[in-house]
Amino acid sequence: MSDQIFQNLKEFPILLDESQCVPHKHEILICGGYNQRVCYSYHTLKNEYKLICEYPSDAELNGHCVVKLVNKDNNNKDSNSITLLSFGGSNFRKRHTLVMEYVSVWGNVSNELNKYNQWVPFTDEHNLPIIIGKYEGHNYHGARAVIDEVTIICYLSLIIQAILACLI
Repeated sequence: MSDQIFQNLKEFPILLDESQCVPHKHEILICGGYNQRVCYSYHTLKNEYKLICEYPSDAELNGHCVVKLVNKDNNNKDSNSITLLSFGGSNFRKRHTLVMEYVSVWGNVSNELNKYNQWVPFTDEHNLPIIIGKYEGHNYHGARAVIDEVTIICYLSLIIQAILACLI
């Protein structure tokens, strides 16, 4: 291993702007970007990219945030899956709140049969969609979030929003 702190990576297959990234084991999950719906996995040991999926066609990704939901399974380092939450939008862009159960695309799991690696609407116990920021009129362009027992969302207008993780 070299003494370099930073290294150049293999060229990305497409141009991305305002992308959201989440680390998972030896992968960096790159989830969409400004008007770009594709999601990729970058494998840090193989120095390769693989397509994961695309956001639904009605998801507008001009201002979105992606975070890893923390639960008892995600805290297990041997767990093969993680749950991702993607939310975004504003008064001028359609809002979305989606979830994905991610299993590494570098393994042998059949994602289509198991419904893994697909963005689906985030719903409550009655299967009704939950849209973060729907009624508050918040603009999530540039938002960043951290999830633990409480979800902290920071975004423009100097607003900090806290959501209890048990509600997510």
